[in-house]
This record gives sequence, structure tokens and C-alpha cells, in this order.
Amino acid sequence: MNKRIQTLKYLVIDFLSAFLSWNIISLYLVKYVWSSGPDEVIPVTLRHIYYTGLIIVPAFWILLYYISGYYNVVYRKSRLSETWQTLGNILIGVAILYLVLHKSLKPYASIDSIFLVYFTLHFLIAYIPRLVITTITTKRIHRGEIGYNTLIIGSNAKAVKIYQEITGQVRGSGNKFVGFVNVDDKTKNLLGDYLSHLGSLDRIRTIIVQHCIEEVIIAIESSEHHKINRIINKLIETNVVIKAIPSTYDILTGKVKMNSILGTPLILVSHQLMPAWQENLKNILDFTILHRGYSANLSFQLGVLLRKRR
Repeated sequence: MNKRIQTLKYLVIDFLSAFLSWNIISLYLVKYVWSSGPDEVIPVTLRHIYYTGLIIVPAFWILLYYISGYYNVVYRKSRLSETWQTLGNILIGVAILYLVLHKSLKPYASIDSIFLVYFTLHFLIAYIPRLVITTITTKRIHRGEIGYNTLIIGSNAKAVKIYQEITGQVRGSGNKFVGFVNVDDKTKNLLGDYLSHLGSLDRIRTIIVQHCIEEVIIAIESSEHHKINRIINKLIETNVVIKAIPSTYDILTGKVKMNSILGTPLILVSHQLMPAWQENLKNILDFTILHRGYSANLSFQLGVLLRKRR
């Protein structure tokens, strides 16, 4: 799947929805709240806020969505998660704008009612097209039109079972199995009757790159559990989604957070040492600091060069 195109769709919709809702609420503010007559001149403050916000406000919303991690996973969305994530993001965003614009708008209008209208308006304009994209994408995944290149780690009974369960479902899970990797030195691999054997665990990073793997399912036998740390260490530096079959003990004791592929229980193994919003905020700060450091270094070098010429 082309993640860049899918991300671009959400970016364009989010920018346009922010731009449109800002224009509508500005028109509402001028026509129905502030103005008491057709011949009144719009105050300079309101005009300044409006024109400044045409670019800054949509950019603010894009930045907020990015920090929240909304664009991290653009294909694995459900309609329920779409609803709550959009609602939460817009609630936070409107609260921030309220704090920023409160003093500037207070002399001209009832601030609480304005931002209540803005919240409702922005949510509807942003959520409806998002929901349409998510629904269309989900249906295409279920029909098998699009999917994630998937690799199975494991080659025996459990690997065969998980493969049969996922491929035997009525609705497609999105997993397009490319092949499997074995973790032992046995020459006989039961999964070899169903999928291509791509190599051993030692070559897994190369295999992931060569076959554009997006998801890895760990389906090893109980006798191979001592190798789980080695497997995770091999995968942790990659960008693939990692899922694993939980043991019966883990399920009964509730030690793991269960995920499922349309009924098939799996554990979702997280790469991240921190939440998505912290990771994205860190990336922004790193970029800003590095950019400023580069600019300062460049200015210093230019200054030295000019002094030498003198």
C-alpha cells in the first residue's frame, strides 16, 4: 500500500476543513454576533485576526494532528477510533485557540458561544470526510484489494494454524503473506506447504527490506520461546508492525494486551519507548534545535569569511 498517498489525502482534507471552518466562523462572528448594522466597519483587530489565521490556523491543526500521532497509522484505522481521535484532537485544539484568542475577541463577542459553535462546526467538517476515507479504505482491505505485506516468523504447527485462521476468514484482514522465516535449523518446515521459505532469522532485516514487509507475525512453538528476545531484538529497529501469538498462561493471567485480526487473538508488540505524541514532539524539537544550530553555525562561518576578506 502507498502510505504517502493515503497520508496526503488526510493532510489535504484536514487543511481544507480547518481553512473552511475558520472562514465560516469568521463570517458568523462578523455577520451575526459582532455587527449590529449593515454599514458598520469591521474593526482592524478582527480583520487582523482573520487574515493572520487563514494560514496559521490550518497549519496549527496539521501540527496538532501530527503531534497526536494521527498520521502515524493511516491504514489501520477503525471508524470508532477515528471518531474518538478526531473528537479528542479538536477538543484540545479549540481549547488552545480559546486561550490564545480570548483577550483579543472578548470586546467583540460572547467568547464561549463562539468557540462552542466553532468546535461543533470544525468537528463536523473534519470528521465526515475522514470517516468517508476510513470507511472506503476498510472496505477495500476486507475485499482484499489492498493489504500489508506480511511475514511469519515460525514454520511449524502454530505458524500453520495462524496462517490458516487468517486466510480462512470471510472478510480479508489485510494481511498479504509473502513467506516465512524459520527460527530453528530443521530442514522440514510444515509452513513450507503453504508459503515460500525466505530464509533464516539471521537474514530477517534484509528480507524485510527486499520484500517490503509491513507486518510480522511471530508464531513460534513453545520449545522456541527462549529465542523470543533474539527475535524482538532483530525486529525492534525496523518499522514493521509486530504481532505475536500469546501463550495460554499469558491469556489466563491477563499479562498481555490482546489484539485480534477479525477474531484471531494476537499480541501487539510496541516499538515505541514513549507515546506517539511524545515521540512526534521530540522529533519536532530535534529538527528545530538542529536547524537553529545549523543556521547559527552557517552565520558564524559567513562572518569569519567576511572578516577575512576585509
